[in-house]
Amino acid sequence: EVAAELDARLKTIARGVPNSPRAMHAARIAAKRLRYTLEPVEDQLLGGATLIARLKQLQDRFGVLTDAHELDEVLRADPAAGAAVKDMLEAETAEATAALQAFLQESGDFSKKAATSGAPLLRNLPARRRPLRAPA
Repeated sequence: EVAAELDARLKTIARGVPNSPRAMHAARIAAKRLRYTLEPVEDQLLGGATLIARLKQLQDRFGVLTDAHELDEVLRADPAAGAAVKDMLEAETAEATAALQAFLQESGDFSKKAATSGAPLLRNLPARRRPLRAPA
C-alpha cells in the first residue's frame, strides 16, 4: 500500500498534473514512508539495500526541489533580490527537475520492486488477521 501510494504520486508528477511544490513534497513524504517501512527488514529483502538507497536518492532529489521552491518564494517576496539570483535559481530548479525525471524513468515502479524484493520475506510470515499499517 505504501509503495502503491508512492507510485501514484510519482505518476501524477510525471504527467505534470499537478506539478506543484505541494505535490512534490507529498511524493517526498511517500518515499520516506516506504523507506522507513522497509528499513527494518532490509537485510531480508532481495536487493533491499539497493531499493533503500534508491528511495533515499528519490527523497533527496525531491528535497532539492522543495528547497528551491521555498527559496523561490522568499526571493519573489523580496524586491531587493537580484535578477541574477532569480535566474540562477530558475536554472537550478530546471536542472533538478530534469534530473528527477531521468531518475524516475530509470527507477521504474517502486511497488513492483517492493513486492518482488519482499516475496521471500512475505512467504515466511505467519498469516495475519489484520493488515499491517503504514507509519503515519
